Amino acid sequence: MSDPARRNVALTASVFGFTFLMALFPMRCLDTWWHMANGREMVQGRGIPTVNTYSFTFPEYETAHPHWLFALGAYLVHAVGGVDGLVLVKAVLVGVTFLLCYLLALRRGAHPALAAAFVALAALDARTRFLERPHLFTMLGLVGFAWIMHLSKEGRPRLVWIIPPLAALWANLHAGVLFGIGLVGIDAFGALTSWGLARARGGADDERAAALRSRAASMCPVAFASALAVMIAPTGWHIYAYNLWHVNLDQVIELLEFRAALPHEYPFFYLVLVASVAALALDREHATPEAVLTVAFFGALGVYAVRGVPNFLLVASPLAAPGLTRAWRARGARPSLAKVDAALHRVPIEVVSALLILMPFVAHALGGPWGKYRIGLGTARSFFPEEAARFVAEHVPARRAFNDLSAGGYLAWHWYPRRRIFVDGRTNAYPPGFFRNLYRDAPNPASLDLQMRTWGLDAALLHFYRGRNRFWPHFDLDRWAVVFADDASVVLLLRSARNRSVIEKHEGALGAHGFRALSDKLAVLGESHIRRAIVAADRALGASGRFRPFTGRQRALLLRRSALGLRYAGDFEASIARYREAISLAPDVPSIRTNLAWVLLDAGEYETARAEFERALREGPAHPEALLGLARALARSGDRAEAESILRQLVGNEAVPQDLKQNAREQLDHD
Repeated sequence: MSDPARRNVALTASVFGFTFLMALFPMRCLDTWWHMANGREMVQGRGIPTVNTYSFTFPEYETAHPHWLFALGAYLVHAVGGVDGLVLVKAVLVGVTFLLCYLLALRRGAHPALAAAFVALAALDARTRFLERPHLFTMLGLVGFAWIMHLSKEGRPRLVWIIPPLAALWANLHAGVLFGIGLVGIDAFGALTSWGLARARGGADDERAAALRSRAASMCPVAFASALAVMIAPTGWHIYAYNLWHVNLDQVIELLEFRAALPHEYPFFYLVLVASVAALALDREHATPEAVLTVAFFGALGVYAVRGVPNFLLVASPLAAPGLTRAWRARGARPSLAKVDAALHRVPIEVVSALLILMPFVAHALGGPWGKYRIGLGTARSFFPEEAARFVAEHVPARRAFNDLSAGGYLAWHWYPRRRIFVDGRTNAYPPGFFRNLYRDAPNPASLDLQMRTWGLDAALLHFYRGRNRFWPHFDLDRWAVVFADDASVVLLLRSARNRSVIEKHEGALGAHGFRALSDKLAVLGESHIRRAIVAADRALGASGRFRPFTGRQRALLLRRSALGLRYAGDFEASIARYREAISLAPDVPSIRTNLAWVLLDAGEYETARAEFERALREGPAHPEALLGLARALARSGDRAEAESILRQLVGNEAVPQDLKQNAREQLDHD
């Protein structure tokens, strides 16, 4: 094998390996579970679900299911390989998709290094969408359609007629097939426009105009046939209505994937967007109407909603990389650019390959913007209410339980058909008003109590998706008992005669880990529940020896939470004692000492507080809260000049949060 061929093979393999590893992280997708539940229904002979099968709230509500083929495939993969199999198949699909994107960029004339760089940047910003969901086939389909249309321009015009049957297959995997139809439609419209422009010029462009007319004559019927082919699915023409329904989804419920893509969250998306515009401007010969429309259309969709970011990156990268390559080579006569290009060719391909393959492992080891997704198989346990679901199934099997949207898909998979659930993860499977009442309107104890009484519920499973749950603050803990708690979920039972035996057995016996989790969750409710937070933290400390022993640092953090509650409750002496005990267990956490100093201020021990603030600032970074506290302690001790100097520094520092600046201003005015 020649050296250039060896270099190309090595770089191609490295691109696949990089994107494969970027997608190889534990399953954290909530929707996959109800997709698999649908697949289970099909395998067990009950057909494609057309109503809200899993819920007791609206069991007969009709719902479209355009992803039935994905659901069937996901269930079969899980039946053979479990969750590990799902993660592996997902990573392979992602690797193949981005490999095709890279090869298409090469086919269009991109420099291999530049094409690899674009694909790597695209994978980094698209990674949040590397989930076990049917949109993976939309990502693959977009690249596949782009390949077919490119090959048809290279002398195989009849190849485009494979697009309609592929569109029909795609329509049964994911409703995002309409983006593929859009890509084909853009190509057809671009061919018509180019033909019209060439015809208007006349003369030397007659031959080119004839070629463009032939192109338009083939692409327009292909686009029309594809638009019809997507209706060869159980959803029929409703696949169009299903997509349009998503346009107004934000009026029903707020979903993260439909929020706008912000530059600081998706920097490489905007970098590729700018690069694509630059490529079109610099490489005007290839800036065809279809290329311009593709960048504009898919770029706008990406800006509008984060779920459109990967789609844009996959269709734009094979346009931007070749365009910039041609623009670079057009200026290659300049000695400096020629030297840079020659230097790139001298870089050992093994170095580039090693860097690509090692990048995910470095991110995994160091954390940072990519490290929050860990390389591995299985499930991300904190994302799923696994233990809570098992607890409810074992200890309250006869209860209808309230659950929130994020837990619904998981419960549909694990509970049905033994029991139905309150709501699963499909927003289109319920009347819009139902979700507006639950999620768009601000929940409060009265509205939550109405839901419980309406549906006859005396149990609740709350899942803390990404650490938050909108319903948790509105449960009256004098009426509801927490009988299970872990990092992902809590289970509550109404204090009633029917639940008495379960409450008596489990409310006070959560175990050390459960009490710690409950303490953390109670603390977010504010001062009205702070006493419960103190009790929960104290129980955790007492239980740590009987259940799972904590490290000194874990005990210190529990003591800090308990001490914080005691401070709010006005018991300064007990709070100070617990903070000092926490410091003895974790002296390397300056924030605990800062907390202690604030309590000492509250207790009137100004000199001691000053000493603790100064020590906290010596042991850790100059945190604004510690500086504000030191200024207050200095002022109370009589050193007003030094206090004023610190306060003015805080007010003039742009990095200090506005609320602390306001406190500093108020203290300056007061003193």
